[in-house]
Amino acid sequence: MATSPKRRSMLARLALSAVVTLLVIGAVEIGVRLIAGSIPELPQHSWISGQFQVDHHVKWTLKPGATMGQGEHINADGMRDHPLADPKPDAQIRVLVLGDSSVFGAGVDLEQTFTQRLELALNPPGTPSADRRIQLLNGGIPGYSTYQVLERLRRSAHLGLDGVILYNISDSQEPEGWNDDLWFHYGAPVHLVLRHAAMYRWAHRRVRQRAKPRTSAGADPTTLRVHIRRYRENLATLRHEVGDMGAALFYVVPPMSSDIPGAAPMQNPYEPPGGPPRLPSYLPSDDATAQSLQQRLAWLEGQPALASSIQDYRSALALDGYRGGLPVVDGPAVFQAAWAEQPEAERPLLLDPVHPSPTGHQLLADALQPALERWLSTQQPTTGR
Repeated sequence: MATSPKRRSMLARLALSAVVTLLVIGAVEIGVRLIAGSIPELPQHSWISGQFQVDHHVKWTLKPGATMGQGEHINADGMRDHPLADPKPDAQIRVLVLGDSSVFGAGVDLEQTFTQRLELALNPPGTPSADRRIQLLNGGIPGYSTYQVLERLRRSAHLGLDGVILYNISDSQEPEGWNDDLWFHYGAPVHLVLRHAAMYRWAHRRVRQRAKPRTSAGADPTTLRVHIRRYRENLATLRHEVGDMGAALFYVVPPMSSDIPGAAPMQNPYEPPGGPPRLPSYLPSDDATAQSLQQRLAWLEGQPALASSIQDYRSALALDGYRGGLPVVDGPAVFQAAWAEQPEAERPLLLDPVHPSPTGHQLLADALQPALERWLSTQQPTTGR
């Protein structure tokens, strides 16, 4: 059927508009390159250096082969751990530990992390790392949120995982870029398309520069917190994907300095009034407590991200484990019991508000060991790469 003159005229105008738009974009791109000079590719997080590298999907990862000091290196699988046998030995059992800088072991040596201490406790004394039947893989990466943890799990599936331990709260420690709720739903596709465009990199850099004064002025870093609704969705996704692998899943509720008796309780000035009260305990001990926690979390899902405190995220983690029938290690209770036995002033449990000290890592390893031993007594290893 012949196209009418009116339709041909409209198509011609649209084509002309498209050509003009492309020419303008091209001119702006050339102008930005000439005026602004060389603009680094994004994401260009100021702290990514040394043992880190940019990853255009999860924003950053550990750099294989990077030196950590004292002869320690990031292994070929991008983990702060000993090299892994390839292929996986038939009799070996591998447990991936997922999380952020606390799992990574910020401020402590590799051998002082709870992953290494637990691996040593589960194997005969003196067994070299490569020959250990039970291997705990340190999959912790500083600043990782549950979005990035999920991708770390997927990228590690080929290692032949028999178990997974999650030690993670809520935050993406990236004060200069996309919030993870935005990045993993919208930002990554946009970035993958536009990351080579100078005007996109220039605009993104300008946004970051405008945000820096607010960040440096002491703004609450939880403004980049993953919304608790998304956090709970990510936990459910992780639980299902680990189940699909045929692997076991364990949760560890992270301890913090506010858990120590006598410490000032955490305050959240951003919580709107009128909601269900925060319970004294975040760990569901029975169905009634679980229901009360669920009511509060359901209310928070309809509030801004900042309405949720760290305790609420820990409640979400514990509740997901309780309802999923998973082993949940109560890190705060472990630290409180240790403090009652010997005050923290005599034996520091944390290096700062969130990162365990060598003593704290040992406590976590000791708390995890019985749960792992019960599981290992019935476990048959899977095949790996």
